[in-house]
Amino acid sequence: GGLIIMPDSTIGSVLHAINTLLDQSCVLSETLYTFLASNCYSIFNCLLTMEKDAEHVQKRDNLWGECISLFSMLPNVLKLMLQNLQVSRACQEELPVIAQLLRLLLQNPQLRSHMMTNAFLVQQTLQDVMNLKSCEIQEQWLTDLQYCFNVYLSKQIQE
Repeated sequence: GGLIIMPDSTIGSVLHAINTLLDQSCVLSETLYTFLASNCYSIFNCLLTMEKDAEHVQKRDNLWGECISLFSMLPNVLKLMLQNLQVSRACQEELPVIAQLLRLLLQNPQLRSHMMTNAFLVQQTLQDVMNLKSCEIQEQWLTDLQYCFNVYLSKQIQE
């Protein structure tokens, strides 16, 4: 449809249904891949910027898990999300969120091989973040991302 805004619970339900019902022999349309990638990024953005109160912990864990499961099952969705991050359009407040997302994806054991497959996209995004940050001081979120990148992916790119 033409929805612009969907509730996070609806997106979570769609992701859960796909994770539960999708058969590996199913061929998805490019439109559905794009829809899923966009929704996963929206969920991640919401989860990383929402208040960290106890009320949302279960919801946060469930939504995060559904996105990770989807990426594990459909690595093309992860690739599309990484391709569509559009760091060049991000404002300064969004850069730490993008950096934190990349760091968490790099650290996730379920996604390690998929992140290695997309190492060039991750490296490009890291480069874009570094080029766009306005502060002269090296901030902790950027140091954390660079460290994770070096630990998990830099060897892969050199090979």
